[in-house]
Amino acid sequence: MEQAVITPVEMSREISESGFLIVAAACFLFTSIATMILFFRWLLQNFNNVAQTQQQLLKALIELLKEHNS
Repeated sequence: MEQAVITPVEMSREISESGFLIVAAACFLFTSIATMILFFRWLLQNFNNVAQTQQQLLKALIELLKEHNS
């Protein structure tokens, strides 16, 4: 009858491999989330800049039309 005995060296190897896997997965998740957050903030900032530029252009156009009509 075979008995499954794990030696301390094998057990420590398994713990170190799974520990590295957990650390690598955590680093990947952190960088992925940080990248997505930075990308969405950059995209939102670009949309806001476009909206502000359009608003300024429309104000200038309204002023020009008011001057032209009076």
